[in-house]
Amino acid sequence: MAQEQVESQRVGPPDAQWMPIQTTDNEEMRSLGEFAVNEQNQKSDGGNLKLLVVAQAWQMSLAPDAGRIYLLLLFVGGPDDDNPGLLEAYVWKTAGGPRLFMSSKPTKLELRCHIL
Repeated sequence: MAQEQVESQRVGPPDAQWMPIQTTDNEEMRSLGEFAVNEQNQKSDGGNLKLLVVAQAWQMSLAPDAGRIYLLLLFVGGPDDDNPGLLEAYVWKTAGGPRLFMSSKPTKLELRCHIL
């Protein structure tokens, strides 16, 4: 996802900015990713997606006691890791409370090969 696309999506305060998260291979990002996939499975009535990896992530800080919104780009697969795809998800993690799933949408998977 291009930086311009991230900046053009406004879900927080007008002065808030999306900040890239450099390291997505940690427990917090995996937990947020699994939460988003589980919520998507519940919304799709019997969905069986499984998180493979958190590919990219951004965060936006809200008011001091309102927590953060995360934009996650997730690689997901079926029960046997078949048919991998991308899922774009927004998760709101409040400062002292539960994480709230805001939305998600499938994203086209673009594979590019480079021949040397």
